[in-house]
Amino acid sequence: MQFNYNQSFGEHTVSALGGGDLRQFQGDTFPGYTLYNYDSDLLTGTAYFNYTQNYDNRPTGRGRIPQPSNLRRRFVDRYLSYFGNASYRFKERYTLSASARWDGSNLFGVKTNQKGTPLWSIGGSWEPAREAFYAWGWLPYLRIRATYGRSGNVNKSVSVFPTIVHFGPDWISGLQSAQLTSIGNPSLRWEQVSTVNFGADFRSKNQRVSGSVEFYRKIAKDLIGADRLPPSTGIITAGTAQRTNLINYADLNTKGADLELTTANLRGQVEWRSTLLLNWVNNKVTRFNTGDIDFQSNSWFSGNPPPVVGESRDVVYAQPWNGLDSKTGLPIIYIDGERSTDYSQYYLNMTYGDLLQVGSKIPTVYGSLRNNLKWRGVELDFLISWKGDFVFRRSSMLPGAEYYGTYHMDYFKRWQKPGDELSTNVPNGNREQPLAGSYAYRFTEALITRGDNVRLQDLNINYTFSQKLLKNLPIQNLRFHVYMRNVGILWRANKFDIDPDYPAAEYPAPRTVALGVKIDF
Repeated sequence: MQFNYNQSFGEHTVSALGGGDLRQFQGDTFPGYTLYNYDSDLLTGTAYFNYTQNYDNRPTGRGRIPQPSNLRRRFVDRYLSYFGNASYRFKERYTLSASARWDGSNLFGVKTNQKGTPLWSIGGSWEPAREAFYAWGWLPYLRIRATYGRSGNVNKSVSVFPTIVHFGPDWISGLQSAQLTSIGNPSLRWEQVSTVNFGADFRSKNQRVSGSVEFYRKIAKDLIGADRLPPSTGIITAGTAQRTNLINYADLNTKGADLELTTANLRGQVEWRSTLLLNWVNNKVTRFNTGDIDFQSNSWFSGNPPPVVGESRDVVYAQPWNGLDSKTGLPIIYIDGERSTDYSQYYLNMTYGDLLQVGSKIPTVYGSLRNNLKWRGVELDFLISWKGDFVFRRSSMLPGAEYYGTYHMDYFKRWQKPGDELSTNVPNGNREQPLAGSYAYRFTEALITRGDNVRLQDLNINYTFSQKLLKNLPIQNLRFHVYMRNVGILWRANKFDIDPDYPAAEYPAPRTVALGVKIDF
């Protein structure tokens, strides 16, 4: 239900709305069945087997036929919202607006008054171009604006109550069985993001140039993440094989700037328009509220390392790289300041203080340039995009792994004789110690690669036949078009011919081409 109000009083204009929203979503999942000995012509098969008996497998071993699913699931999601919005405009140049809402979800709060959160925003704008003292005739439109507000987010994977999944009778005991998916959290709160934004919109004379500029800061609080539980709880979260529970565990500050600029470069028989987008963004963890994190090397080199207060959430960590030994071709390592070859101890005893911050996994600077050209019936549209100030960890040959079926083209760049260490960082294959060098190579800064790139993102060509050419045909309009996506990379910072958007892919991203024709009779 919603009520609207609009009224003008001379130089004053008031607009307002208010209402409420009540929603429920229910999703049901029914059991699925597998048909064996399926006949695609007759659309028949069978599902009658002894699912407790072991059968011979090919080429070796024995196993059971997977039994049909006996699960039926129901997901109920309820929302209750009250909302209101009002704006006041004076002399067509001053605007003040405000909004507020209360959102409630059945996933939060043990008590009814704990299930919701108030969300609000306030903003204002001023158009100095309408003032009598304004003297910039070349910029007839200028609007300055600012907003501040708070938004909320619901994580549907957790609830205030313990949650289990029923699996029906256990195949050994015959008793009903279930597995815990979440131990619940009665203190769970909404994730909230407070945003302050300053911006300006402008337009030049004859609309040759128009655009906007934005500066913003987002303060995210009570972000939900996994807190590890002690082994003594005996709880293993279903689907993760880990002892964790979701809590409000972190705060994050993000700041950035956006620029949009549209120019009419040519007008007349040939038209040419361009739209430029420039973006910059950076974030920092300001709070991380969980138990002490044990240093587990693999987690710090994954795509999702633990948050660190004062650092970006997107930081990439790496071990230091000291080059290759000139005699063995294996990585040089130091333990307690002394040179060593005990790679296992080097890796197992590593701490956070031993790591290097080598960049961001997410571009902090990015943008695009779209051009549109028209001449008679021909229209050409293409987009050039770029990303900068980020890195990725490329794959490589792991020392000794090539003897166990793991191959990489870096095998041909490996160290083979003294002196090769001056021109390569790829260690020597070591059949006797297959993991010896991999611990000190695969996660080092030697494999960290700049991801900056410029690419031709898409290309679109249209040709519309003139009415003069169609006058003797029984059609009104005829147009052909060709659209190509992921045309190609124009420049990349890395020298390994790797697409930074797909650094781990075995094949290049596909280029798609679509051809079409539109006919109006």
